[in-house]
Amino acid sequence: MSKSVINLMIDGLLFLLLFAMAGLGLLIKYVLLSGYQTNEIYGGNVELLFWGLDRHQWGTIHLWVSLVFVFFIFLHVILHWTMIVCIAKKIIAGSGTRLVVSFSLAFLAIILGIGPLFIEPEVGSFEVRHLNRRDVVVNNSESQIDEISGVFSAETNELKDDQQEEQTHDDLFDSLEISGSMTLSGVAEQYQVSVNELADALNVSRSESNETLGRLRKKYGFRISRVKEEVIKLQ
Repeated sequence: MSKSVINLMIDGLLFLLLFAMAGLGLLIKYVLLSGYQTNEIYGGNVELLFWGLDRHQWGTIHLWVSLVFVFFIFLHVILHWTMIVCIAKKIIAGSGTRLVVSFSLAFLAIILGIGPLFIEPEVGSFEVRHLNRRDVVVNNSESQIDEISGVFSAETNELKDDQQEEQTHDDLFDSLEISGSMTLSGVAEQYQVSVNELADALNVSRSESNETLGRLRKKYGFRISRVKEEVIKLQ
């Protein structure tokens, strides 16, 4: 097999690997969503898969595709080394300058390629106190501490009532097992609410109550979390 044919095959592989990395990145970012995004759109107890693999497993595949791409890049450079040297001599005057540029590129490649393995993550911490849905920042100022303590003592009962109501709502919300594969009428029957009232609350045509929530969500733009909220209101 001639060298030109090998070069053409490597170039074709590099082309495919490049678009495979881009496609896997789009899959992980916009299709296999992260946990909180999945809960907002599809509701709880849902795991997004593609070919039986979740976003973390596809992330591992993305890493291996990237490593294969790097290998073929090195092979491409080796096979074109003579041409690279000739072009470098023409556009960069002086062997010393070419040496500096070469070492600089190699150093940057190493930093970008394996540098992240040596990064220490930053661990941030913060404390937020909630008072009637307003954030109160507590510092070491005695006057501010006294003022906040007075407010807390004056509104303790009201704050407890609010917390109990929020806890009850959260418990009800988490107890609802609603997914995109369920129909609107099925949800209404399961949780004993009026299907017509539920359809009206979601601005969905009553005639489409037997459609799945996944299709209705795409058509009408609501989220599974809103379905749960409306079911709680109607109960």
